[in-house]
Amino acid sequence: MFIMTRQSRKGKQVDEETQTAIAILQDSIQNSNESETFKSLFGKEKSGRVRCYGRTLTPSMMKKNEEIYAIKKQHKDEVSGMKRQMDGLTLLVRSMLKLQHPDLDEEEISNMMEAALGNENSVASHSSASTYVPPHEKNVENDDFHEGDGDEDREGEGEGEREEEGEREGEGEED
Repeated sequence: MFIMTRQSRKGKQVDEETQTAIAILQDSIQNSNESETFKSLFGKEKSGRVRCYGRTLTPSMMKKNEEIYAIKKQHKDEVSGMKRQMDGLTLLVRSMLKLQHPDLDEEEISNMMEAALGNENSVASHSSASTYVPPHEKNVENDDFHEGDGDEDREGEGEGEREEEGEREGEGEED
């Protein structure tokens, strides 16, 4: 990696110090381990930096990137496993439908599956026993009763409250 990043792209000569370092490095690599040769030639790595990656990359950043990569790989594996499981369950449902209704052909079964899986706004896709009815679909039985401005209901409630207050006042006087 060091040699590749230090060579000139357009055939220009690199500085003399780099040329000698590359020559020594290539000779030493043939005789021993690559990392040992690099360490003996350029010295021990300084803490807090990763050599040959520039000033911006630190060991903690490399570790963080490795952790992110591992998490992404784990999620990718989980999703692919879920896809395989979903495909298996789809085949199971198809075979069960075919057993229960042998008169259905593959196209009809496919249409049934698409209808069940494709309609995300259906009640069935969210729960099997939903009792929710949207307000605009509810039927009001006594429309004539609620035509007024609603004061009728409030008056009756107010009278009951006044009677209760009177009873409480009367109880206090008896003591």
